[in-house]
Amino acid sequence: MTPAGANVFVAREGDTAFIRVTGRATFACSSPLRQYAVQQIESGARRFVFELGSCTFMDSTFMGLLATLVVRYGQHDIKVSLLNVANEVISQLHELGLYDLFEFINTTERANAETGVGDKLEANDDAKTEEALRETMIEAHRALGEACAENVPRFKDVMKCLEDSRP
Repeated sequence: MTPAGANVFVAREGDTAFIRVTGRATFACSSPLRQYAVQQIESGARRFVFELGSCTFMDSTFMGLLATLVVRYGQHDIKVSLLNVANEVISQLHELGLYDLFEFINTTERANAETGVGDKLEANDDAKTEEALRETMIEAHRALGEACAENVPRFKDVMKCLEDSRP
């Protein structure tokens, strides 16, 4: 488990990447997940299915990462489906103007990554660096602003702090 309490499991079938997130989905798991998503897009993935039935919380960086897949990579016809999302998380997505970016599916069926087909996603050395984390957070918060203009002033101070911390 990462310090923030999230476990991420991944699997791939055809052009679909399955991702199961358990615990608290925060900035701590966003950088390796971003790296994984980019690799999957580059190798032909066009759909991402996030199984979130055991996800208890999402911070703005993680929500921004989800938005990034649609906003930044939409030219590749990327589709993002969210399975079994908790009502609290749905409320957060509504509040940030992100709800309409995703397909929501409630089912007792779980994504492949939960049924043991997937592998636990571990951060490689590149994804663990402070710079990688900072760049992931910047990209995620920019995507939040691109997805909904009301988010720009909401995260203005976060963006300034992150950009000021660049070497």
